Amino acid sequence: MVRPQPPTGGGGELVVLVRDVGTNWVEHMSAVVHALGDRVAVVSGPDPVAGDRLASAADEVVIVADPTDPEPVTAAVTRLAAGRRPRAVLSITDGCVAVAAQAAEAVGLGRTPAAPIIRSRNKAEVRRRLRAAGLPGPAFQLFAAADEAAAVAAAVGLPAVVKPLNGTGSHLVRRVWDVAGLAAAYDEVTAGLASGPLAHLYQRPLPTAGGDPLDPGRVLLVERALVGREFCLDLVVRDGEVIEYPLVDKFLMDDHFFELGFCAPPFALDSSRQQLICAAAVAAVTALGVANTMAHVEVIDDQWLGPTVVEVNAGRPGGMGPAFLNRLTTGIDPAAELLAVHCGADRPVAAPRTLAPVAAVNVFAQGSGRVRAVHGLAELADHPDVLATVAAAEPGDVLTEQYEVDVAGLVLAGFTDRDELVRVCRELTAQVWAEFDPA
Repeated sequence: MVRPQPPTGGGGELVVLVRDVGTNWVEHMSAVVHALGDRVAVVSGPDPVAGDRLASAADEVVIVADPTDPEPVTAAVTRLAAGRRPRAVLSITDGCVAVAAQAAEAVGLGRTPAAPIIRSRNKAEVRRRLRAAGLPGPAFQLFAAADEAAAVAAAVGLPAVVKPLNGTGSHLVRRVWDVAGLAAAYDEVTAGLASGPLAHLYQRPLPTAGGDPLDPGRVLLVERALVGREFCLDLVVRDGEVIEYPLVDKFLMDDHFFELGFCAPPFALDSSRQQLICAAAVAAVTALGVANTMAHVEVIDDQWLGPTVVEVNAGRPGGMGPAFLNRLTTGIDPAAELLAVHCGADRPVAAPRTLAPVAAVNVFAQGSGRVRAVHGLAELADHPDVLATVAAAEPGDVLTEQYEVDVAGLVLAGFTDRDELVRVCRELTAQVWAEFDPA
């Protein structure tokens, strides 16, 4: 991670970051922008706990009531630009990435079209587009009431996966095995959407192609469960060319689909299979019309369908784990890559890269509340297999077990196979824990 630098003051062009959650990414992206001599403004929702960190990272912070609402965000960006086009308007959070793209278009930044990014935030719309393009995908169905469970199960098949239309971080994703479980999942998930920590994401209708908007707080997506190894990769779509970052193996997942560990290169995967998986990701972003931005694509090599796209996160690179691996294996910081492709600047110059297998491990909250302290990271820094440790949660942050919120991240090397890596991963993550106060 690039360490935060002091705000630059009045020089350079303006880059606007739009934020609803997370602070580490704002600090990192601000440091990337400041290193180029440009200024950073942050448009954020109300967040007293993060206020000091945001103010330290950026040259200016503007608070809006809802940073996932395009109208106030666009108004804030317009005021910040003060009659001049900013260099870029960006976000890497799922709640704000489409809003940032819309605001960029509204202030005259036409290089990166917003429509494909908006489209990718509706998982049902993505499924329709990929099917229309002839790409493999699971049977899927919209699910708007618990009493539809039998009909939905008959249409999709079981086991199935129930998910919010525009969720993030595996929030309220559930695997179900029978009709009763499907009906119960509808009630559980919709209740969580209405009242949980990410409720703001599900309050605005989602546009569809040629149809009525969908209410993401009431309508869910059900897909036939895919069975196979899962991978991810970042793509850069630049002036019609698709540039692939290395394929990353999601070597460890839990029952709630939380991504516990990533490694590069993948274990025991021949080059021809790797090419098929990457080709599926490229075909998906092409079908969605993604242009002049990055996309983080997740793929399952299904035992019946072959490489099948799970989701396309257009407008942003992957999160903390994949970002670490991409920086190590390519020498390029995805944050700098994102800024460059949106601005039409040259790709970042690559730093020296590592050739050894590396892994990134996420440590998630075991409990909920306001963080008092994070324990164990300092001790792990001296472990022979640990290349780096990162504290992702700070005192005062509110964490939950309902979706993927990192307490910390570890970067590992020195392993010989998957079994050893899983063992080391479990051993090390058990030594990191957060102490909570009530939220």
